[in-house]
Amino acid sequence: MVVAEKNLEVKHQLELEKEIHIRKAEVFYSGMKTCRIEAKEHNEVELITFDYQQNMPLPHVPCGDVFYKRQLWSYNFCIYSGKTGQSFHFMYDETIAKKSQNEVISFIYYYFKHLLKPGVKKMYIFTDNCSAQNKNNVLFQYLNTIVKFKMLDIEHIIHRYPEPGHSFLSCDRYFGLIEKVRRNTERVYLDET
Repeated sequence: MVVAEKNLEVKHQLELEKEIHIRKAEVFYSGMKTCRIEAKEHNEVELITFDYQQNMPLPHVPCGDVFYKRQLWSYNFCIYSGKTGQSFHFMYDETIAKKSQNEVISFIYYYFKHLLKPGVKKMYIFTDNCSAQNKNNVLFQYLNTIVKFKMLDIEHIIHRYPEPGHSFLSCDRYFGLIEKVRRNTERVYLDET
């Protein structure tokens, strides 16, 4: 778009906007790196990222008649700890629940209550800009309630979002590994009886 623009003023403005966009993304990732270092050096600090993987149809069939039939969708929600480098996955199918802020809050609560190391007072959270799951009032109110009433001993929560279009988070690495294994898994096909 910038290269094709003939008007020099418009082209300059587009280049400037692109540069600002890229710098905002760099600020986000350098901030996340700084927070990860702080979490590794201090016991009372933790950094997490969380996200849903792309919906996965079951059974996973690359082609054929089954592709056009109704398949069961499975969901995978990942919470990644920047302190430990571990990822925790919550997997379920569409008959169990949806992919909404309620499920996100349930998984975060489980992580805080059962998986978070004791003594954490300051929590950095980095997520993408998905308004249905990560950027909504219900999640804000939940995180605010944790801090306001000192639930789970957490005193500060800082939730950051990347520049749109630059939301590659640690969870995405694990999703890539899952997809790679999924693509390379041999399948057994049984004759219909």
